[in-house]
Amino acid sequence: MKPTILSALVMTFAALGDAFLYSALPVYALEMNVPLIWVGLVLSINRFVRLIANPIFPHLFNRFGFKRITIIAASVSIITTCTYGLAGTLAIWIVARVAWGFSFAALRISATGHSLQHEARGLSLGLSKALQELGPVAALLTGPLLLNWIGPAATFLTFALLSLTAVLIAFQLPELKHLPHDFKISSRILPSSFNLLTFVSTFVVQGILVVMISTLLFHKAASIAEIAALAGSYLAFRRICLVVISPLGGALADKFGMDKIYLLSIISTIAGLMLVATGATFSGLFTIFVFNSITVFLAPAHAVKFASNHLHAIATNSTWTDLGAAAGTLTGGIFLGISDSQHIFFPATFALMAATVFYIRSSKIKTLRLKWK
Repeated sequence: MKPTILSALVMTFAALGDAFLYSALPVYALEMNVPLIWVGLVLSINRFVRLIANPIFPHLFNRFGFKRITIIAASVSIITTCTYGLAGTLAIWIVARVAWGFSFAALRISATGHSLQHEARGLSLGLSKALQELGPVAALLTGPLLLNWIGPAATFLTFALLSLTAVLIAFQLPELKHLPHDFKISSRILPSSFNLLTFVSTFVVQGILVVMISTLLFHKAASIAEIAALAGSYLAFRRICLVVISPLGGALADKFGMDKIYLLSIISTIAGLMLVATGATFSGLFTIFVFNSITVFLAPAHAVKFASNHLHAIATNSTWTDLGAAAGTLTGGIFLGISDSQHIFFPATFALMAATVFYIRSSKIKTLRLKWK
């Protein structure tokens, strides 16, 4: 279990700057030398890069070894986090975000590869996921305080200094010469009805909503610093839900059936989006993040339910997740600064409703009135 813990800790320290950037940049865009209209691109481009990087790194790991690539990727994360505080032009921002996209892809594969070496894969992967979220949660909770005290540049330089820990831990990793033989990343050209639902869900929640959360809270706070603090708190709450509520969702799915719990979570997420659209921002965000954490956790398991090749199904679902989050982040950036921005979530809600209905009608699930297991 030691390699699982170490590789996850590398990821959690490396991701400090990226995690906080999503709440800081929309508020401090001009001060950080990013035109407001380009915020969506800056925040999303790393996700698009991952679509290219995912199939490349398994070959690099096999050729150069896990440890060496992980150390390099962790080192790149320090450089990119420093750049967030020092970048003077949009071009430098784009280069930094592209570099982080490659770094993230490598670190995610490293953490997964080390976790799959353990006999108890479920426990190992679950522990890895929980540890990976600890750093981002800490960054989202402490970042607003640092912003208020020392400003954006010094805040990200502080996170970069803390990210040095990722490199030190990476040097302690054992060497794995080859990926587990069944670890493979692949994709489909057209999504299945379930992957379409995954795409729309991540497009709306992990994309548009995450980028626009500061804008949604603009009239709920007295100052820019307070807006950043509120946004950071909600994004931290989202990640805490992923760690704490996901296991509960898994237990409920085992007891009552995966289809029922997954669809009830999707429907509850739709209800939360409608609350946001009608101006009930706080209760809407709470509802969305609680129930979306269950859908995120169950999506890979649900994707393999009727698949003959489980790993192919998981990889394909992950690809549509990344694509949805990337496209949603880019789209959300377009609407930053628009007054009454909550109304954008009316069409977003209806889109998720349509994708849900399409999935139910085209799958073996014909009704929510399923028998309890």
